[in-house]
Amino acid sequence: MRAPLLTRRAALTLTSAALIAGLAACATADQDDREDDHGHRDRQTEEPVAYKPVLYLYPPEQTDIEVALDYAGELTFTYPEPAVTSTGVSWQVTASPDGTLTDAGSRSYPYLFWEGINPALMTQTEGFVVQAHEVTAFLEDKLAVLGLTEREAAEFITFWAPRIQATEQALITFAAEQHAAIARYSFTTDGEPLTPEVFIRVYLVIGDVPADPVPEQELIPGPSREGFTAVEWGGCDQRTTTS
Repeated sequence: MRAPLLTRRAALTLTSAALIAGLAACATADQDDREDDHGHRDRQTEEPVAYKPVLYLYPPEQTDIEVALDYAGELTFTYPEPAVTSTGVSWQVTASPDGTLTDAGSRSYPYLFWEGINPALMTQTEGFVVQAHEVTAFLEDKLAVLGLTEREAAEFITFWAPRIQATEQALITFAAEQHAAIARYSFTTDGEPLTPEVFIRVYLVIGDVPADPVPEQELIPGPSREGFTAVEWGGCDQRTTTS
């Protein structure tokens, strides 16, 4: 489903109650690949794509939850299919403490999934220069700091590690606050606002290694999980070369 450009939601919005995971992924859409004399292929960035933000929900007891997403970009894919609202899209699910989400048709999902075209590129004024052979160990370490469980981290790594390794090295920035400014969630149950006690959002930005070094990013450790917990991870790839 391709949803129209979304506007801001006036209802309860959660930008980033705590540093978290969803990653939406930023790559580029409508890329014109060109090869230079050294065999490198430059990707001409036109539209930054948010890849695979996924949202996990962990209530303390089985709870019927409506999840509304107000995204400042343009949605290109969602799963399961949400309802279109005046401010974006929304999902109706029954969430279990183990994270299982069940829809009205009794189909179960591990998380809610969406992708879209971001309104602008993310900035990388700080981050980590990571070599291809170091990617897995780097992600295991940083995702543990940010508060992902081993299962969530495994799902993150199996999606992102091969993509990061497309170049010999990359600049990695965790940009949850930038992502939260354009992707806002609100939660309700039985028509009443439902605020997660913990919301962990992890958003990865992959960029070219700059000629001038940038400061190493200082990460804030993820919070302990107590009560209703929401977790999101995603990211985007903003590199201009693929080798």
